[in-house]
Amino acid sequence: MKRKRRDAAPAGIASYGVEVTDRGRIVLPADLRRRWPVKRGERVILTLDADGVRLQRRADLVKQHRGAWKALDPGRSWSDELITERRRAAAGEDSE
Repeated sequence: MKRKRRDAAPAGIASYGVEVTDRGRIVLPADLRRRWPVKRGERVILTLDADGVRLQRRADLVKQHRGAWKALDPGRSWSDELITERRRAAAGEDSE
């Protein structure tokens, strides 16, 4: 694969040109791999939106969304409520 020059980007943002193979694969440039802590075999997420494509480490995406629903009702445990609801339903099935 030919080495591509780095595309111009605003300060603080790195932009890289890569080729897509006939099988739809891309190779992350060495400079990007050094700057971005992604490891071989690690899961990444490609997100397509109106602005284009975003590539994120799965671990970063999970961390970013962890606790996102807590603000809806602080102090409420949705998982505890679900478990209680399922136990009641199971108890009702046992009594039938």
